[in-house]
Amino acid sequence: MNTVSKLTDKIDDLSNTTVDLKDSMEIAKINLNAMQTTNADLVTQLAAKTSQCKDLNDECIHLRKHLTSLKSQNGNESDKTLVIGSSIIRDFDENKLNNTEVKCISGGKINLSKLNKPGPKPYKRPSLGT
Repeated sequence: MNTVSKLTDKIDDLSNTTVDLKDSMEIAKINLNAMQTTNADLVTQLAAKTSQCKDLNDECIHLRKHLTSLKSQNGNESDKTLVIGSSIIRDFDENKLNNTEVKCISGGKINLSKLNKPGPKPYKRPSLGT
């Protein structure tokens, strides 16, 4: 009987192991499904971001071409305006001014000899401020 009892115990252990294995496989299946859903969501988001990135890149290329054409149209140096003045004009943002160069000369003398030379003028409109 002892042998039968041992075999019965082994069968019970095997049965319990099989139930545990089945539960573990079920949990693994649930986790796999969750990962597949997450992966599908990420792929969808990546496709959307890739499309947005392509659209932004196309827009950037268009804007650079437009900027280049504007610079070539306005590239004539003699059309520039020169603003010369004291430290008050130091904070003028040249990027926001069209074809304008700002020179801050605080407490010094301004030499206009470059503007009075014969030949092509470097600036179309010099402007002096105090």
